[in-house]
Amino acid sequence: MDKQQFLSAQHISWYKRLQFQIPITILALFTLLTSAIVFTLISVNARQHDYAILNLSGQLRVIANNLHNQSRQYKANAPRDYPSYYRDLKLYNRQLNNQVNQYDEIIQAFKKREIGTGLTGLESDLKCNWDQQSINQLDQTVIEWENFKSGLTMALGSDKQEPRLEYAAEFILKQAVSLNQSTDALTTSFRAMMQQKLDNLILTVKGLLFLSAIISIGIFLLFYLRIQKPLNDNIKGIQQISNGELEHRIHTRDESELSVLSHTINNMATSLHAIFKLTSDVNSTNTVDETLQTVFREFNTISPINWAGIFSVNANRTRIKLDRMFSDVDSHLNEGAEFDYNGSYMASLLDENKITIIDNIANITDQYPNSALTKLHTDDKLNSALLLPLTTSFKDDSVIVFASHELGAYDSSKSGLIRFIGDQLNHSFEKNVVMENLVISAVEGLATLAESRDPETGDHLLRMSIYSSIITQQLRRNSPYAAKIDNRYIRDILRFAPMHDIGKVGIEDSILLKPGRLTDEERNIMQQHPLIGGDVLRRCEAQMNQVGLSIFKIGIEIADAHHEKYNGTGYPNQLKGTDIPLAARIVAVADVFDALTSRRPYKEAWSVDKALELLAEESGQHFDPVIVTAFNEAIDDIMEIYHKHKHV
Repeated sequence: MDKQQFLSAQHISWYKRLQFQIPITILALFTLLTSAIVFTLISVNARQHDYAILNLSGQLRVIANNLHNQSRQYKANAPRDYPSYYRDLKLYNRQLNNQVNQYDEIIQAFKKREIGTGLTGLESDLKCNWDQQSINQLDQTVIEWENFKSGLTMALGSDKQEPRLEYAAEFILKQAVSLNQSTDALTTSFRAMMQQKLDNLILTVKGLLFLSAIISIGIFLLFYLRIQKPLNDNIKGIQQISNGELEHRIHTRDESELSVLSHTINNMATSLHAIFKLTSDVNSTNTVDETLQTVFREFNTISPINWAGIFSVNANRTRIKLDRMFSDVDSHLNEGAEFDYNGSYMASLLDENKITIIDNIANITDQYPNSALTKLHTDDKLNSALLLPLTTSFKDDSVIVFASHELGAYDSSKSGLIRFIGDQLNHSFEKNVVMENLVISAVEGLATLAESRDPETGDHLLRMSIYSSIITQQLRRNSPYAAKIDNRYIRDILRFAPMHDIGKVGIEDSILLKPGRLTDEERNIMQQHPLIGGDVLRRCEAQMNQVGLSIFKIGIEIADAHHEKYNGTGYPNQLKGTDIPLAARIVAVADVFDALTSRRPYKEAWSVDKALELLAEESGQHFDPVIVTAFNEAIDDIMEIYHKHKHV
């Protein structure tokens, strides 16, 4: 099986998926147990019927014995006068008739194979299902009973009022042994039949138990081999990777969702190993050439690279120049080669400022016949490319290009890793720049990056940053927050206010630039941009911390919390009141005012008066009342900037 087939559970055959195997196995066990229960219930019900039949056959034996005993007693004490005879008509004759009728009723029911509820006491009539031996014996017993009953009738005589009881008693005594033997034989046949049924029931139950045990063992083995062991291997692998053993790989045995997990963890370890090694190696480089060669070498462990280069754009955006290149094959491009910027593929890429993957360069050669990518395709036979825009303190725009002879060589899921590589290259390019220039360039570059994602905002960043600075100055003059504000705080507000929406660089264009109303899912994604922006600036701050400086603290507060609301209903963390950083509360007022009073593709600009009314309405709800007051107190300065730079 090709390793790539494990990258998604969709490539696993349906019958090899755990989500199919486990339910089917459980269903099989459930079906077996259900069958066993149903069979047992049916068998128990059948045993109740058997016991009822056996009870009736026992009654036949009792009746036969009673007939014999009562007849013997009557014979021994036969009456010698009419008074005694009439007495026996009420006793012996009545008992004789009752017992003969009972015996006959049972025998006739057996003969019909259908026994009524009056005989069994069950809730429904009993349908008899006997083996052949029992049927044969029953037929014999019926014949003997019919003969017995016929002989008894003749012995009693035709006079129903004065039957010949003594003759009847003598007849019964002569036939008693035969009747008892026939009745006993029938009972014995029934018992043998029922014992056979019981033996079959026991054998069947044992078989079901054995089959259940086999299936249970199978389920256990399936669980252990397909779930528990791979899961343990994954846990152990994750532990080893988390302990720094990034070269550890989890062995996969077969196709399953856990195999996908194993390969995902292996890919993660590969990426982490490449990232850490890349970080270490790039930080140890001293030149752009060394950095590019290091990236070429390390990135090859993740995706195939045959050519890598860095293109830069000149200040007036007319030319694109190949500054550095590295290749494992001969290339027809040389460092210093230049191409027209206008109408080039990289121009559109830099305008969008996003990672771009080209699965087949041939698809763009007709549209951009004179571009560097076209030359790489036609001259160097490179078929796919990955383009990563970079921003450095001394190169306003640059692009790293990775290219491969393979079609579709680059996986879009690795865009985050590529972005990280770009960060490392930026760090390598900037580490020798003076710290002050680093800070200024970082602020300007990040602000430009954020604004370039939404070109319809005009001078929004300029206006709202100045508004924020004016509000801050007013708060310093007269507010409860005056003690917290100094000159550096005001400068940081001015510098970092434009970076409030820097997190939008992590939001897809399809959502960020959507002209209509966002769906709930899209809105949730959009509301992640404060977290993204905060994380971006924290990385910048972490770099400064390494040299003992703290520069981006205010920027982080603004990016993190500029969408929080004073009443705690904002996002992303629902901070409330003064728990929201002061810088974020200031920027929130300035940002909303400028957004309201500026035209957008989806709305017309509000009047200043209408915007001020909203600020007043939202004072204490969305906005800090102290900051709204400061805004109103500085309205003259605000309006001066509004008229100078308005975009309506």
